Formats: sequence, C-alpha cells, structure tokens
Amino acid sequence: MGHKNRKTLVKQVSDELDGQFRAGKGRQKHIDKHVEDGMKGRIYTDTTLKNYKKHCCYFVKYCKEQHGCKTLEECREYVSEWMGTRSELSAWTQKLEGCALAKMYRCTTEELGIKTPPRKRTDIKRSRSPTEYDKHFSEEKHKDIVTFGKCSGLRRRELGRIRGTALLRKGDRYYLRVTDGTKGRRSRVSPIMGTPEEVGLVVRLCREAGDGRIFSKVPHAMDEHSYRKEYCNRVYQAEKRPLETLSEKQKYYCRGDMKGVVYDRRALLRASEALGHSRISVVPSNYTPDM
Repeated sequence: MGHKNRKTLVKQVSDELDGQFRAGKGRQKHIDKHVEDGMKGRIYTDTTLKNYKKHCCYFVKYCKEQHGCKTLEECREYVSEWMGTRSELSAWTQKLEGCALAKMYRCTTEELGIKTPPRKRTDIKRSRSPTEYDKHFSEEKHKDIVTFGKCSGLRRRELGRIRGTALLRKGDRYYLRVTDGTKGRRSRVSPIMGTPEEVGLVVRLCREAGDGRIFSKVPHAMDEHSYRKEYCNRVYQAEKRPLETLSEKQKYYCRGDMKGVVYDRRALLRASEALGHSRISVVPSNYTPDM
C-alpha cells in the first residue's frame, strides 16, 4: 500500500515548488529582498514557477533513469553530475537551472556545489535583433502591432491583453497604464514613444478598441524583444543628459564585456521603469541603448 501511495518524482517537484509560490504577492518581493533570508523558500511569479518546475523535472527524470532515484533527497547527490551534462547550454540557461535546483532544495547554488560560467550578452539565444526565425514574419502585414510594440515596449503577453482604456493623456503626452499580463503583476505607466505618425496610430487603435482588447491575437513569430529594444532606446534618448554635465554619482559605469561604456543613470532608470523592470542594470546588459 505504501508503494502505491508514494509520490512520483515529478509530483514531489511540483508539490515542493507549489508550496513556495506566493500567488499575487509580487510586491512583497521588494520587501523580502531587503530582509536576510527573506526570499528563501519563496517564488513570486507564475512564470518563474513554471520555468523552475520544467528544469527541476528535467533533473529528476535524469536521476531516475540513470540512478533509479525515488525521492528528491536521493537525487541531490547527482546535482553536480547533472550540471556537467548541461555545459553546452548558454550561461543564462545554466544559471536558470542552478537557481531552480537551489530553490527546490531551499539552499544556495554554492551549497549544492553549482558553478556556472559568467553571463554575457552574447550568450542570449533569443537576440534583440533580426533572426532567421523572424523571416517568417511580415512586419508590413502586421504594421499596427509592430508600431504599437515599438512605441510602447510591451511584452507579448501584455500586447495580447492591453485594452483601449489603458490610454492616458497628460498635457501633450500620451501614456499607457499597463496592468494586465505584467511580469510579477507589477503595474506601470509607460510613455508612448515615436514619431507623431506612430503615436497617432497607437492613439487611434486605443480609441477604436474602447474597453475591448486592442489585439485579438499576437503573432507567434513576432520578435517583441527587438521592439522592446527599440522602445528602450527611444526612452533613453529622450531622457539622457550630456555626460559631461553629470557628476560621478549621476553616471552609470558598465562592467564585464561592456566595461568602458558610460550611461546617464537617471535615463537608464526611466527606461527600466517604462519597460516594467526595477533595476537599471537590466537595460545596458539586455537592451544596450545607444549612448
């Protein structure tokens, strides 16, 4: 009877990570990160939960097939062996898998003996520039959603849920109040950036949609990342100040493979917030706006 009731490894992974999920508690993360061990044993977004489950399941299935493991504790000794089989993956994916396993075992990657290579912009597989995959997508046929993406910087999920009522006007500037489908359930108000013609198109689409969704479908082949990069650059260029007029505290000095590049710290913050991020370091490392 005990054997029949034993949970599968996949079920054990699911139960463990589900138990750490704090649904609807995205804002709590900003408080927890400033408390010692405040984020230990906690997952804040459904996307993170989904990704961690996927990669942890890869691991336990390997342990079961190669070593006959039946519990998560039995699998733990094979973490280093498993990570060794993942060395050909990008540094970003290896880091994700290491973090997923550490979260499952409620410890640090160091305690599991996980060491991953440094992450560089060249390791990002889904580039913020045209790819072979994008040749199957016609920007001309989807001009409305492409223009909307470049002017708003919305993520794919946000584009699929944005409604016409999100449009705001302050003085002579238009903004979008983004509340649905956001990462970490964090709402934001982002400026609409573009030429007068582009902004006019976005405003018209919003008004025509009213309280309905602006786009009924977001093309799968559309690379919204490249549009977010374009939007990021537009925001940064509009907000940046001459570097020679800034004090050292007002400047942001890049590190790693971008060492020597200097940005306006305030402009980076504005771009980060407009994209739905909370850290300015995300902008130079992932979107690389023009200086």
